[in-house]
Amino acid sequence: MKNLLKNSLKKLEHLIWQKSESVDSTTATFYFFEPFPSGLDKAERHKWCELKKETKAPFPSAYCHSQLIETGLCMWFSKEPLHGLPETSCCNALEDGVHFVKSSEYLYKQTWKGSVLINCASFSNSENYFGDIEHKALRLEQSWCTHRDIKELLDKPKTYFVLMSIVFLSVFAYHFFLVTSVYIQAQFVENRNTKLNDEIGPILNAQDQANTKFRFVEHIQNWRNQKTVFAHSIGLVFTALKDTQDINILDIVWQTNTIELVFYSAEVDVSRVVEQLQEQIEFERVNIRPHSLAQTWVIEVGIK
Repeated sequence: MKNLLKNSLKKLEHLIWQKSESVDSTTATFYFFEPFPSGLDKAERHKWCELKKETKAPFPSAYCHSQLIETGLCMWFSKEPLHGLPETSCCNALEDGVHFVKSSEYLYKQTWKGSVLINCASFSNSENYFGDIEHKALRLEQSWCTHRDIKELLDKPKTYFVLMSIVFLSVFAYHFFLVTSVYIQAQFVENRNTKLNDEIGPILNAQDQANTKFRFVEHIQNWRNQKTVFAHSIGLVFTALKDTQDINILDIVWQTNTIELVFYSAEVDVSRVVEQLQEQIEFERVNIRPHSLAQTWVIEVGIK
C-alpha cells in the first residue's frame, strides 16, 4: 500500500509539473547525514542546514545536493556539478545494518537505520575493494530520499481548501443526494478509524517501547563482548605503524568487527605495513588504500 501511494504521487507530480527526474550515476559524491539536534525549532532549520553544508563540505567550492527528511539533513558533495539526482538518493531503502551495494560505476558500503542512509562510502567499480564479500545490486524502484513538489503542495492548508471546494461544488451541482451519501459514508469510515486507533494505539505504543528497550540491551551486550577485541586489535594496527615517520591519526571507525583507521604520513612503507598486518592471525582481511586527501591513507582490517 505504501509503495502504491508513492507511485501514485510520482505520476501525479509528473502530470502536473511535466518534470522527469534524471539520475546521475557517474559523478563521484561524498555523502553525509546529520540528524536534527534535539530542541531545534522548525524556523531555525534553514540556518542550521546552511551551516552544516558549509562545515561538512570536504573540499573548497564543492557542489552540494541536499534534502531534508523527517529526522535530519542528507547531503551529497561533489567536485563537479551533478547531472541529476545522486543515485544513492534514489535507491531503495535497505534493512538496518551494513550492506555492500554495486552500481554501474561505483561500489558502496552503506549503513542503514530506520530506512535512512546513515553512512555511505563509495569506491571505484574498476577495483575489487570488497574482495569476496557478497554485494547487492543498487535498485532504483523506490526512492528513499527524493523531494516531491506534490508533497510540498499538499502540506499547505490552502491547497486542501481549494481542492475540497472544487470537489464539493462539482459534486453538489451534479447531484445533492450523491453528496449527502458520500458525506455519510466518509463520516462512518472516519468514526471507525478513530475507534480502531483508540483500541490499537496503546498496544502498538507498548510494543514499540518493548522493542526499543530490547535493542538497547542487545547493543550493550554486543559492546561488552567487543570492547576487549577492539583494544587488542587497534594495538596490533598501531604496532604495524610504529616505524612510520611523521604520522598523524585522523579518524578511527570500529563497526561490525572491522577497524577503519585514517592517517596522514608523508613517508610510509605500504608493503611493509600490509605484510605486518597480514601476519597477525587475529585479522582475516587487510586492506590499505589512498584517501582522497593528499598523503593520507586508509587501513581497513577485519577481525576473525
